[in-house]
Amino acid sequence: MNIRTVLTGVICAGVLGMASSASAGERLKETFEDPALGTMPYNVLLPDTYAATGPKKPLVLFLHGAGERGSDNAIQVDRIIGPLVKETQSGAHQAVLVAPQCALKQTWAAINANNNFRMGIYTRDFAKVEPTSQLQLVMKILDAVEAKYNIDRSRVYITGLSMGGYGTWEAIARYPDRFAAAVPLSGGGNLATAALLKDKPIWAFHGQTDTIVLPVGSTDMVNAIKTENGQHLNENDGNLIYSLNPTEGHGGWQVFYAGKYYKTDGGLDQPPGKSAAKPSTASTSAPAPAPMPASKAGSKGLYDWLFSKALPAQRSK
Repeated sequence: MNIRTVLTGVICAGVLGMASSASAGERLKETFEDPALGTMPYNVLLPDTYAATGPKKPLVLFLHGAGERGSDNAIQVDRIIGPLVKETQSGAHQAVLVAPQCALKQTWAAINANNNFRMGIYTRDFAKVEPTSQLQLVMKILDAVEAKYNIDRSRVYITGLSMGGYGTWEAIARYPDRFAAAVPLSGGGNLATAALLKDKPIWAFHGQTDTIVLPVGSTDMVNAIKTENGQHLNENDGNLIYSLNPTEGHGGWQVFYAGKYYKTDGGLDQPPGKSAAKPSTASTSAPAPAPMPASKAGSKGLYDWLFSKALPAQRSK
């Protein structure tokens, strides 16, 4: 993978149809301006096999966590998501990767007045609450990227971690026709939207010992969706997948984004050099949680599953 960083310019709302002269393998740093919403920096990473004409590429939209907020337009890509960048840019599942950067003290999701991320799950009537300015800017950036680059609009995916996990849950609830599948990590969803998501391909991940964002944020959301679609809570139908790692805290994202360890059957193939936790034998302490089971033959990894998803028909404007 040989990514060349290119500083481009400012894209203004209403000027979306510009042809792109960007080349394969480039990392473009751009800024979107909207007179009502403000500005947002973002990266567009074009895969090694990108071409302005010919077969269209899928798009992966990544929403970062609270620690990557700012305006440097770099940290949201340079931290944590190396495996995601590698796979989409030079791996077997190449796609245009778009990574916007949330402003300081702002959030992707309209959680509540205090934006208490730790609570995990929440309930809010989106009909009475506007999307945050940051999420609105993200969707405008998505419009601009789709207009400018050679994108397969039926294969647009969204993923995010921590604060970006909240944003991912909210984005697919507010804009279900824009995304073919979603991968929220260590975030929380709005229980009021479960019925809207009962048919949406979703793979959620959380660490069971997470104290930064409580795992109920994912667990309760997944169970609410299963209740809506009549699925047994312990059942994995391949469309709604939940990887709850009992030995993981607020992290584990690089292993997850590696794409080959967590599997669609709910199992985990341990990465090299990382052994599963063993129950404690000390009488003075509680036993350690049992590790996730090993995956079964034939189960898919993250990217095989994700890139197999597409909207029912080619989306047009």
